[in-house]
Amino acid sequence: MIHTQHLHNNIQTAMQSLEIVKVTKNISDLNDSSPISRHEKSLGLLTTKFVSLLQEAKDGVLDLKIAADQLAVRQKRRIY
Repeated sequence: MIHTQHLHNNIQTAMQSLEIVKVTKNISDLNDSSPISRHEKSLGLLTTKFVSLLQEAKDGVLDLKIAADQLAVRQKRRIY
């Protein structure tokens, strides 16, 4: 059995090695001529629409099946 302190130290060490990346693109930037792939652009638009649905949801609860239908997502895993 791993001691709790040892596990905590391992997690801290792993977290220290993670690189933090600052996201500088705004959703509005997706419409300009910057070299963004079609996949990134479509995912950004899907995320924006999903957040809108989530904000409109009663008590912040959104049924993912209904969201997938409303967003016309063929692969539901794109919103999971």
